[in-house]
Amino acid sequence: MSINEQSPASRPFVASCSIYSPNWAKLTGKRATIYIQIGFWAIVLSVVLMMVGRTFGNSRGSHRSFPNVPGPVIAYGWLALLAVLGFALGALFLWRWRRKYHLDVTPEGLTIDGGRGDFYSFADAQLGLWASTGLALHLRRGRHRFILGGRDCRVGPTTPLSAPPAPLVDAWLSQPEFVAMLSLSGRWRGLAVGEPAPGDPVRCVLFPNPLLIQQMGPFALMKKQRLTQSLSQPQLFIDVDDDTIRVIDADSNALTASASLSQVTATRATYRLDDVAGQYFSTMPAVTLGVPGSQPLTIGCRDFSGLKQRFLWGENVAMINDPPAYAVSGADWMTLTAKLHLAS
Repeated sequence: MSINEQSPASRPFVASCSIYSPNWAKLTGKRATIYIQIGFWAIVLSVVLMMVGRTFGNSRGSHRSFPNVPGPVIAYGWLALLAVLGFALGALFLWRWRRKYHLDVTPEGLTIDGGRGDFYSFADAQLGLWASTGLALHLRRGRHRFILGGRDCRVGPTTPLSAPPAPLVDAWLSQPEFVAMLSLSGRWRGLAVGEPAPGDPVRCVLFPNPLLIQQMGPFALMKKQRLTQSLSQPQLFIDVDDDTIRVIDADSNALTASASLSQVTATRATYRLDDVAGQYFSTMPAVTLGVPGSQPLTIGCRDFSGLKQRFLWGENVAMINDPPAYAVSGADWMTLTAKLHLAS
């Protein structure tokens, strides 16, 4: 959908809060890992010192008594602490899941929750990808950052993406709302944002599949870290129109394969973890694309609407033991399955 039409000077929007925001990513980043390691070794050191001190005191006949805490008390204490932390995190996640951001959008920018006066200008805003989900608008106000996502937004080869891909966003709008919000600013008017114009190719963005971590052993720490760090980095682009499909390397932008849609083979499959307990979070519909001139591409999609997975094949498709190599957004999944005449 090209943003061409004139829009009112101001319009309110209601954005859904992301449960896991960019600020939360700090809890799983390199700094958080250091803090966790420090806390772990501090606990180990305190236990060792207590045991050594008690043994040394008993051997010297010291009258100083070290704390003699029974084992069950320690175990119940840890369980109580974990229960409190779990309850606190659950309450916080529930609060964020129900929270809404009220946006007042003008041609100059947007105000978040007007009473607080958090105004972000469109002048230095940047548009980028929201990894495996859609588009992301990066907003700045001094040292403050706010990333607004557009769910199910598609891109084309000419979509102006100047910001790095965002693995997480602070809040998000649906595709029609996101396009309508951008239409209020002249910066994106006349550009194909959210939905390429009819006849223009759609660019499907292939990211590393996070479920690949299930193939890695417990000691493959470096491989897991590399995968985690690359989850928001595009690996391949698939440009597809009514007649042709093109495979493009995301790093070099070099064309690696091109063919008519009639020459492309597509095989449906479902990846499912052998562990019954983990099947709910690990089941993924997959398509193996055979494009002349390219290695077979196995692509999957794990997009949820609430707690329900949006896309699943029926029971009559083959099960595979290896997760797909690539993951795409829900919008790109619908594009590929529609162009290849597959039903999801």
